[in-house]
Parts: sequence; C-alpha cells; structure tokens
Amino acid sequence: MSCPLDLSHKLIAEAGEFLDDPSIYRRGMGKINFLTNTRPDLAFAVEHLSQFIQSPRVPHYNAFLHMLRYIKGQPDFGILLHRNSDYTLQAYCDSDWAACSHIEDQ
Repeated sequence: MSCPLDLSHKLIAEAGEFLDDPSIYRRGMGKINFLTNTRPDLAFAVEHLSQFIQSPRVPHYNAFLHMLRYIKGQPDFGILLHRNSDYTLQAYCDSDWAACSHIEDQ
C-alpha cells in the first residue's frame, strides 16, 4: 500500500449509508490525528477524512480502514525523536542537475 488514501475513490459527504456507531470513526480519527505529529505523510489524509467527522458514513469508514492498513504496512515511516539533546536538523537531497533541461552549457 503506497498511499494513505485510496486514490481511486472520491469521498463525498452525502454518499453511502450512515455508520451505526459514529463514535468509532471519531475516536479513531482522533488517535490518528495525534500521529500526524511524527507522521507527516498522514497529514493530508487525516485532514481530508476529518471533514466527515460530523456524520461519517460507510465509505468514510472504509477510507479510514485503508489508512490503518497503510500505517500498519509502513511502520518505519515518520520522524524519529531521540532522547539526546542534539537537535541538529539534517536533511538529504538527491539532485540530478544533468536532467534539468533549462540549464544551459556555459
């Protein structure tokens, strides 16, 4: 699973049957919302699914379950916070300037 949301389904607020117990969806979304602190890959999906908190329906819950499967399949994604006091930000970039067509030879 490569994406937190299933890209082949468009979620609509009024589509589908209501959940029998919407509190399951609401509690689950609250817990996953907390994960966005260390899992920025979930931020868009959580924001999108949070739009349906007021009256969640079966397709929204299915998208939520899809996101849970994504999280289970990608446990090593995210930001790892260590105990040491060194908070130096490190970033890596793999640039391919040779493939950039707008740079001219000089």
